[in-house]
Amino acid sequence: MKILVTGSTGFIGSNLLKYLIQNNHKVIGISRNNSKKCINNLDLRNFRKLNEFFIGRRFDAIIHLAGTIDEKDPFSMFQNNCLTTLNLLKCCKIHGIKKFIFSSSHAVYGKTKLLPINENDPVNPLTNYALSKFISENLCKMYFLSYG
Repeated sequence: MKILVTGSTGFIGSNLLKYLIQNNHKVIGISRNNSKKCINNLDLRNFRKLNEFFIGRRFDAIIHLAGTIDEKDPFSMFQNNCLTTLNLLKCCKIHGIKKFIFSSSHAVYGKTKLLPINENDPVNPLTNYALSKFISENLCKMYFLSYG
C-alpha cells in the first residue's frame, strides 16, 4: 500500500513511518521539517503546491497527523489545522483517494470526569487547538457525507 503521512517528523508520525516501512508499505512523509529522504518539506496550507505534489503519485491512503498546538494566534491555528485538513480532503477528492485517517485530540471533549473518553461523549472544546481539531473532524465528516 502506498501511504502519505503528514506530520511525519513528529513523535507519532516518525514512529508510524518506521512501523509502516517495516511492514513493507511504500511511505512518503510530509513535514515542515525535512530530515529523511522519504520526507518532503511541503506547506500543506498551499493548495496549489499540495495538489501538484499529488499528481502522478497515486496514494492508496493518507494519514493526517500534521498540526500545531500554538495558541497565540487563532488565525494561524485555523490555517495550520483546519485549512491543511481541507486542502488534503480536496486532494483526496480530486485524486480519487478513499482512505483518509485524521488524528484528532481528546481535547475536543474538554475537561471530562469519566475515563476512558468515548466518541459518543459530549464535545466541549475549550481552547483554539481543541476547536480547530473539532472543526477538522467535521470537515472530514462533511467530505465523507458529500463524496464517500
